[in-house]
Amino acid sequence: MSFSGFPDAPQHKTVANDGWFPDMDLAELQTAYRAPADISPEALTRHLALAMAWANAQLAEWRAAREAEGRSSLAGVPASTLGGVSELATLYAHAVCCRAKSRLIWQSRPLSRSGSAKNTLDDADDTGATAGVWMQYAEAALAALQGKETSAVRLI
Repeated sequence: MSFSGFPDAPQHKTVANDGWFPDMDLAELQTAYRAPADISPEALTRHLALAMAWANAQLAEWRAAREAEGRSSLAGVPASTLGGVSELATLYAHAVCCRAKSRLIWQSRPLSRSGSAKNTLDDADDTGATAGVWMQYAEAALAALQGKETSAVRLI
């Protein structure tokens, strides 16, 4: 238990998906994506579930096309494997965790800060940019899962 009252160890809690896309383990978000330790497991679970719902909605048409091919789940879609795991499942988990991380960054940003607290977190604009980068990672992972190219436009 940390000083914040939240567990230090990752919480191995399965967040059930819709049966077609894979379930997710809360510990993956906590360890691989370094979710802040001071956020409760309940809040992490909620953000992970919301990110799963977002990814599922983004992939609805792609899923329908795979179902029309006779695929009953993401695991049934032919793909290369990485470390014994389907490349598509890896991309799906990456997209979901990146989306959840983006939401967590926005949730954990301070509402107001004094000048002396400036060094505790980057400026709010930087926090927004960081959350935006995680969103870009999520979008890119979903595009890669679908075999689509991505492009980005930046202000010059």
